[in-house]
Amino acid sequence: MRFARNRDANERDIVRALRAAGATVQQLDATGVPDLLVGWRGETLLLEVKPEHGKAERHGKRTATGLRGTQELWWASWRGRPPVVVTTPEEALAVLGRSLGPLACRTCGYREMARGCGQCAECAATQARDSEDPSR
Repeated sequence: MRFARNRDANERDIVRALRAAGATVQQLDATGVPDLLVGWRGETLLLEVKPEHGKAERHGKRTATGLRGTQELWWASWRGRPPVVVTTPEEALAVLGRSLGPLACRTCGYREMARGCGQCAECAATQARDSEDPSR
């Protein structure tokens, strides 16, 4: 019989804050895998929710990283962007605001865009032309 995984008490507020900011969030349940898969402006992020930084215990002893043994093994084998540990909604939102490299255009989804605007130059120009000439 499989039991539901225990979630950190602060995870619900973090998920709500991320979704309110426009991110897509999927809660993950596999052993050792980070808690949240987050999609944000063409990027995929992994977030590990902890009640406090550096407070995980293994056999009654705190670990330096705050990760359990299964988490340390998974993280060591992961070849993608490293997961980020967050403890509050504010920390999770700050992760969204960090420099993540080139972002995909929110309109076409393919070309790189300038930070903040959400669109690549070509889509922004097309939208400007279309708004000037409603017959298009």
